[in-house]
Amino acid sequence: MDQLSGSGAGRWLGHDFPAEGPDSSGLWVGRHAADDDLLVFDPAQADGRGDVISFYSLAKHRMRSFPRSVLGEKIQPVTDEVSSARALKDYARRETLQAQAEDAREADRNAHAEQQREAVIEAHRRYLEALGVDYAGVERTDGHRRSGRRTKCPTCGIVLDDFAHAACAACGGVLCSCGACLCGAPVRGR
Repeated sequence: MDQLSGSGAGRWLGHDFPAEGPDSSGLWVGRHAADDDLLVFDPAQADGRGDVISFYSLAKHRMRSFPRSVLGEKIQPVTDEVSSARALKDYARRETLQAQAEDAREADRNAHAEQQREAVIEAHRRYLEALGVDYAGVERTDGHRRSGRRTKCPTCGIVLDDFAHAACAACGGVLCSCGACLCGAPVRGR
């Protein structure tokens, strides 16, 4: 049999494994040699007979797939009963852990976006100071679609995308990542 079996010893996925093989549910815990990720093979979730085998990654909270030909060298069975039991417990709670991990990633993305926004606002203050213009603050533009205009920054020339979600309170211009607004833009005749 070339797939996980209920017996503790034999061959798994074309590779010998010792007595600490799959448990009675058919679940098998291994460790990725390169990144130390704990991986769980669940025959109810993945086919163990193909050329590519999928495992659930407890570090990444998603499936990871590997060619069968590299399994023996990349993924080794977890022999420590405590580590294996903890991994199986985490696997049973995978939906909750995955949601928590996604919440943490979202919080990190939001914190990073806010740091970028604050950096653009600080660059905007320096920009206005260099122009001799009093800083009047900024207005948030979150969720507000600006009249469909796609304009270029008058200072650095990049297309403005409003990634900082801020506009100059004095001129109403979207802030560029360099901090510029329309306060320093040349006035064109109409």
